[in-house]
Amino acid sequence: MKSVFIALMVVCGGAQAAMGPFDVYEQALRNDPVFLGAIKERDAGLENRTIGRAGLLPKLSYNYNKGRNNSEAHLPDGRGGTYRDDRNYNSYGSTFSLQQPLFDYEAYANYRKGVAQSLFADESFRDKSQALLVRVLSYYTQALFAQDQIDIARAKKKAYEQQFQQNQHLFQQGEGTRTDILEAESRYELATAEEIQALDEQDASLRELGALIGVQSVNIHDLAPLNQNFAAFALTPAKYDTWHELAVSNNPTLASQRQAVEVARYEVEGNRSGHLPKVTAYATSRKQESDSGNTYNQRYDTNTIGIEVSLPLYAGGGVSASTRQASRAMEQAEYEWKARPAKPDRLRRQFSACLSGVSKLRAYQKALTSAEALVVSTKQSILGGERVNPRCAECRAAAVQHPSRPGPGALRLFDGLDQIALLRGQLARHRPGQGGRGLWPGEMSTHKNNKDGLNDHRLIPLQTLYRRLVAAVVRCGTGGLHRDRPTG
Repeated sequence: MKSVFIALMVVCGGAQAAMGPFDVYEQALRNDPVFLGAIKERDAGLENRTIGRAGLLPKLSYNYNKGRNNSEAHLPDGRGGTYRDDRNYNSYGSTFSLQQPLFDYEAYANYRKGVAQSLFADESFRDKSQALLVRVLSYYTQALFAQDQIDIARAKKKAYEQQFQQNQHLFQQGEGTRTDILEAESRYELATAEEIQALDEQDASLRELGALIGVQSVNIHDLAPLNQNFAAFALTPAKYDTWHELAVSNNPTLASQRQAVEVARYEVEGNRSGHLPKVTAYATSRKQESDSGNTYNQRYDTNTIGIEVSLPLYAGGGVSASTRQASRAMEQAEYEWKARPAKPDRLRRQFSACLSGVSKLRAYQKALTSAEALVVSTKQSILGGERVNPRCAECRAAAVQHPSRPGPGALRLFDGLDQIALLRGQLARHRPGQGGRGLWPGEMSTHKNNKDGLNDHRLIPLQTLYRRLVAAVVRCGTGGLHRDRPTG
């Protein structure tokens, strides 16, 4: 029984499911220090609304003092002289006051500025929370893309190694040249360099992912690879103008810039209020006993209600200078706001990339199929004596390094779909990876019409294409296939 339990633990421990981008994002929400800092920044910024509103509300205060006095008084004696009076007594004072601004334009401007600052903090947080999604998706796809590059580099190394051995054998038999050997060796070393570069890039991406979820690094095998049945839906809405309107109205970066202009505008109004009067209603209740030398042994209970008017006359030009300074800052914010087309331009690029993404994937798959067929036909030519082994090795290397690879194209399409969701400001409601349905294992992928009546674009299984291609290029050129001459 104990051995069965241990075996069950081992099996369960090795059956841990791979993480998809949504799983990584959920962990990043709890562990990413940049995002956690953004939460605190948002919470601090939201308090500006309360701070600004406080200037418009009543102010209550209570003061109390009690002391022991030891004084020496010289008083007239009625005969033209004075006499000395030593006084040792207790004194106290108690004041309760209420003030309510009736007209205070500075307080009103500060309140409006506080509202704009709180909205700015909220939009900035929305921007940073969606930026976290982009970072997760970026590092995730970079790690998978690097793995794809590693596999390709290793397949190229196999092809060039085979070509090197064949060229070396031909040279030993006097049918080849040293140039062919050096060329194959050079290509092999270049493929090795590409493999090293891809390994470095993958390590950097995995470490960045680890930093997001609070671990030192992530293993590439912990990430869910591309699904074999990837289906990309048609882009909805299909018109760029609609996406542009959504971006202008919902993009958090543009929204925060709008609030920055509002903050600068009310900063100007707050400085300008230095030229305006202030009207305040007040009420006080005061109790005093021996509060001063003139009220020795006297007690006063006083209730007061009234209105106070404060009118600034001259402040050395500081108010005007502060107003001009704030006006220049507001104009700067407005110019920065007018420079906002940079976001729509980026939206246009991503929109075009998504529209052409499906077509590119189909073209990539056709090109990959053609490259595979070329390897097979070259193999048949060798069997018929029409081609030689170096030619097969060249075709094999060309097929391996063919630019028409669907895996990277699918990752770019997936990233582009999430990028335009970010730019339109709705990535929080857009599950990571939702742009490419069925891209990750466990994602539902059907061949039914979507809600807009458009057919899904079913693509050829990506991993199947890779396995077929690699198997073909590795088999081509092996000893059992070359009848014209032995391999080296």
